[in-house]
Amino acid sequence: MTISAQQGLINQYDYFDKQVASLNLSNYFIIKKGEFAYNKSYSNGYPYGAIKRLDFFEQGALSSLYICFSINNVNSDYLLRYFDSGKWNKQVVLISGEGARNHGLLNLSSDDFFNINMMISPSREEQMKISHFLNLIFSKIKYLERKIDVLKKYKEGILKTLSKQGKTFVLRDIICEENVRTKTSNEYPILSSTSEGIFLQNDYFNHQVASNNNAGYKIVKKNQVVFSPQNLWLGNINLNDKFEIGAVSPSYKVYSLKRDLIDPYYFIEYMKSPYMLYQYKLCSKQGASVVRRNLDIDSFLRIKIKLPTLENQQTIKILQHHISNLKNLLQKLIKIKKYLLANMFI
Repeated sequence: MTISAQQGLINQYDYFDKQVASLNLSNYFIIKKGEFAYNKSYSNGYPYGAIKRLDFFEQGALSSLYICFSINNVNSDYLLRYFDSGKWNKQVVLISGEGARNHGLLNLSSDDFFNINMMISPSREEQMKISHFLNLIFSKIKYLERKIDVLKKYKEGILKTLSKQGKTFVLRDIICEENVRTKTSNEYPILSSTSEGIFLQNDYFNHQVASNNNAGYKIVKKNQVVFSPQNLWLGNINLNDKFEIGAVSPSYKVYSLKRDLIDPYYFIEYMKSPYMLYQYKLCSKQGASVVRRNLDIDSFLRIKIKLPTLENQQTIKILQHHISNLKNLLQKLIKIKKYLLANMFI
């Protein structure tokens, strides 16, 4: 077994796609279903390690680097959520230090760990109520995550089928470059295009990274497409469907779509497909950095694309809107979960 901060105690093969443990497991701990294990190493969101419960297997073997334990006189679900809250981290800070090799492993002995003070509700009834309520939130989050994953795979399958239908066009037949520039500094809000979408630059970076003088930036209107010629092969191509108007760095490309031929949402999903990412690499040259490529625009505009009917294309739009709505709901629930974990334990 191994501990994933996000997934809990899981099969090592599932996490690493291979066995990283030694063939000799004589020094490993046997952990049974319902028992807990503490991974003392840093992981994203868990600066002082993660404590997880074995839920999905009857038993498993864990490295002796983990601290394994069973519990008494406390509701198991309550304790599981208490560990998720990170309220015990303050105690760990007082008695631990970074490992000698500075690899994120805490110098924390088993004796030190078991001497940690925890503020636990003395009422078993209250423990059950708190854990039941939090379990409902966690279950809803897991359900939404699975549903989003299923819909994404379904959308990919539909897109793959549709991309083989219809008449063939080259990209220059269905997109038109826009090159209108701002005239004065800070005339429009500055936008940034990332692999995650288009955002206000101040919101995404928590500060403005653009120059104070933004004259000459490219204007982007709603339903226009933005991408970076240096990062297109990483999937950085987005539809501006949030902002009525904005401005982006002159290094970006801005295009309008011929709406009588292609639906904007279908276009973006198709342009982010594995087939197209491969095409971008073919018409790019390696840049100064290993992770950057300079797109040859003439080659890019000659890429061929098959277009099904607009009605069929809009199937992707419907699915994408549904996925986006579920993602928004998921983010709200995650915020609620974080608030509850921060405030339901002392």
